[in-house]
Amino acid sequence: MLVRECMITNPLMIDAGATVGAAARSMRTARTGRLCVVAGDRLVGVATWTDLARVPPSRVGDPNDVALADVMTTHPVVIRPGALMEEAARTLYWHGLQALPVVEDQRLIGLITSRDVIGVFIRRVGADIRGISMAVNLSNDRSDLCRLSESLEVLRSALSPFALNVRVDQYEARARIRVASPSLRVAEQLAAAGYTISELSLDTSMEEPRSLPRREHDEGSTPGPDSTPHDPRE
Repeated sequence: MLVRECMITNPLMIDAGATVGAAARSMRTARTGRLCVVAGDRLVGVATWTDLARVPPSRVGDPNDVALADVMTTHPVVIRPGALMEEAARTLYWHGLQALPVVEDQRLIGLITSRDVIGVFIRRVGADIRGISMAVNLSNDRSDLCRLSESLEVLRSALSPFALNVRVDQYEARARIRVASPSLRVAEQLAAAGYTISELSLDTSMEEPRSLPRREHDEGSTPGPDSTPHDPRE
């Protein structure tokens, strides 16, 4: 799945000529912790509550009148609309971020957040399926993959819906299966076929929607302080 299919298409923005006070009011109104700073449709920075607190102590006058351009994060980490969601997930994780502006030819066209990424991977790994989950140990030579496929084909009537994820590397060789049924039939049949089953559990949490509607607007996620930034000299 591509970033353009999941991104927020109307992210919260503020003009690069704004002040720290204007940015604080915008973030408080939207109950968010970030704003994309733009000059026209071109992304020039990102502003967060941490950025707004960077008003120099030596600055004379009201800190709310400081130019946002003086404290915003310039050259923010961004992502392309044609990138895979896996790349978005890695970028958010490695940089410790909650959101990535989506940029094409320097133009801001969207925003992808950790919530959007989590939603995609919940479905990808089958975490939206309530029922039995299990891990199936595989041989490192991958010969078990074909046999596992054949076993699941025999059990297809009991697998509706189900999710199958396989990981084979130097650390593990394992398939993880989630089945929308409280029955142990699948686990019992795979164990009878010679597979070692582990991490067997029953997910009994309350049913949630299978998918969330695409968010056109950035509703925000991190409420800010109750007041505008204080003069650090006080």
